[in-house]
Amino acid sequence: MSTPHDIPAAAPDSPSVGLRWAVKRSFLDYLARTPGSRAYVAGGVTANSVSEVTFPPAADAVDQADPSGALVYRFQGEVRYIGHGGLLHVAITDPIVTLAGDIGTLTIASVDEEDRHVRVELATLTVSARTAGDDGISWEATDVRLAPAGVAVFGDVYQAGELMAPLYVYLPPTKSSA
Repeated sequence: MSTPHDIPAAAPDSPSVGLRWAVKRSFLDYLARTPGSRAYVAGGVTANSVSEVTFPPAADAVDQADPSGALVYRFQGEVRYIGHGGLLHVAITDPIVTLAGDIGTLTIASVDEEDRHVRVELATLTVSARTAGDDGISWEATDVRLAPAGVAVFGDVYQAGELMAPLYVYLPPTKSSA
């Protein structure tokens, strides 16, 4: 993983390949009003002019079926939101979206109290629009809710079930499908 750095802006008209998400508008607005707050990225994450971050698809597992038949969308990279001299620290790393039909979960990589690598269920979501064709796969989830395990990621400020920002996925066609 590369060293975190300030968020680079994506070109305004460039396609956002990957998982694009503004996390939670009120959270981003709070950070913008808080002196000294910063957002850092690593692993190819970019941001657009409305503070949505885009996580690029992982090279080895973009759209795989897990044993239950659910679709798994793996992304890479990291965004860290830091404020209050580091007392506020939210890290969203290597997100994975798992969909069973139109219902899904968003998990992130984390480390537990014993320094073990774990995945944390950050949010639940419902896909509201989906397209698949020669241009690739795209879908959006407008009902994205903070999962119980995700409450701790935000320092217990938000409650489980809190509405988060919509998220969008766009994956271009693979070379093997062209």
